[in-house]
Amino acid sequence: MAKRLRINGTLLRGRSYEEKVEATGAFERDVMPLLARGAIRVPIDKALRLEQAAEAHARIASNENFGKVVLECR
Repeated sequence: MAKRLRINGTLLRGRSYEEKVEATGAFERDVMPLLARGAIRVPIDKALRLEQAAEAHARIASNENFGKVVLECR
């Protein structure tokens, strides 16, 4: 099944304002409910304190992470 896995993404930078509004609206309508009920999850590799930003950057730069590296501001 992994060979059939497909991940799609987009950048909004080069898009018109109208396209950005449409894309964010579609995300809110189609994806947010799935996240809210736990049907899909964002993989979190590691959560670090803001003071550990250099460690977080090093982890990403070394390609050690699988998922998001999150900085917490507590």
